[in-house]
Amino acid sequence: MRRAGAQASPLQCVPLADSCLALGAASCRAAVEALHAAAAGGELGDLGRDARVIYGQTDSLCAAL
Repeated sequence: MRRAGAQASPLQCVPLADSCLALGAASCRAAVEALHAAAAGGELGDLGRDARVIYGQTDSLCAAL
């Protein structure tokens, strides 16, 4: 039986993958904080004062304004 996927890849590098995920998560947290700060500071106008994050992942963020 042949192995497939990340476990079989000669390019697999778990520490690099972990680092990418950690940086993505930190960036997502910073984006959430920036959104909340901008909403609290009135930088998003009337429609953005109740801004909230609906979904956040290591590579994306969806917000409702």
